[in-house]
Amino acid sequence: MTQALQSGRFELLDQAAIVYGTPFAAALDAEIVRRGDRSALIVSTRSLAERADAAARALRVARVDVETAIPAHSPMPAVFALARRMEATAPDLVIALGGGSVIDAVKIANLIRAEKIADRDALIARSMQKGGTPRSLGAPAPRYIAVPTTLSGAEFGVIGGSVDPDTKIKFGFAAPWFCAQTIVYDPALPRATPDWLWLSSGVRAIDHAIEGVLSPDANPFIDGCSLQGLELLAQSLRATKADPADAVARQQSQFGVWLATQGVGRVRYGASHGVGHQLGAVAGVPHGYTSCVMLPAAMRWNLRVTQAQQARVARMLGEGPDAAGAVRALIASLGLPTRLSDVGVTPGLYGRIAELAMANPFVQANPRKIEKPEDIVEILKLAE
Repeated sequence: MTQALQSGRFELLDQAAIVYGTPFAAALDAEIVRRGDRSALIVSTRSLAERADAAARALRVARVDVETAIPAHSPMPAVFALARRMEATAPDLVIALGGGSVIDAVKIANLIRAEKIADRDALIARSMQKGGTPRSLGAPAPRYIAVPTTLSGAEFGVIGGSVDPDTKIKFGFAAPWFCAQTIVYDPALPRATPDWLWLSSGVRAIDHAIEGVLSPDANPFIDGCSLQGLELLAQSLRATKADPADAVARQQSQFGVWLATQGVGRVRYGASHGVGHQLGAVAGVPHGYTSCVMLPAAMRWNLRVTQAQQARVARMLGEGPDAAGAVRALIASLGLPTRLSDVGVTPGLYGRIAELAMANPFVQANPRKIEKPEDIVEILKLAE
């Protein structure tokens, strides 16, 4: 063989279990009994308050507190407030019930507590953009259980993000213990999730899969997981679009996320993720929608250096040799936005988005080197 030897290091996740196919309240109760916990804090959003309260009533513990004030994009003030709530209640177990914003908020609140981060400036200094390094060696107590209601895959990630409202920058943070200790996948629970959110977060998972395959850090494990996850997601999301009540399709999407997000925080992604972060921070675009509009554009811009990898993606999607076109067609078939104008991002914002995105670690790791803000503007124009 003429292929060169590869070298690298890939760290396995520190996770205990993935529970699937069981109603989430029953699964949580069984985990609590197994662990011997006596108190719990459920962290969620206002839209899931009824579900959180129902879960609280079902748990066999002496005390359950519920926090439902986590907004989209995990803004720093909300994360600090959650850290204070966790400090005050001192639960044996934290349960993150919701999508990526809830799960990231729990991660970063734990970081604030573990490293005794006092304020916004100290938190920003700890961010990936600022080159911050962990001061805590071990995982804080308690680790959390994730009950995802979307397909963001945050439960597997050893990274998390939080938006600073003052600068409109989404800062990234990393710690090896950020992933959930236990994950509960209940295919019935997402029926309460709006269809647009479920489907677009599925595209976010597809973004994880494809940018994992295109990553300069890709390895056989990531390729195998990502490509199989991509196939499961493409099939199951179409099935869910056709019949939102299809619980099997929703579970297949959860399985797809399980595979597709194995590289989150452990291989470097690219411009779709990095520029997408700033679409959310600057223009308030939801996570899933950022992938809907940016992934095909980033793939086209990166094609000259990722032709072989994109050919594998195209074969998995079975829609012809144009991988970026196949991805865009899949997104359109789900009734999701495919252009920046569809999500309210106008050309007048391109310069600001590009300027802020240059410091993003994913932009810096893009397979085709991004050297200046004008390169990002090129990618944004491909998304018009």
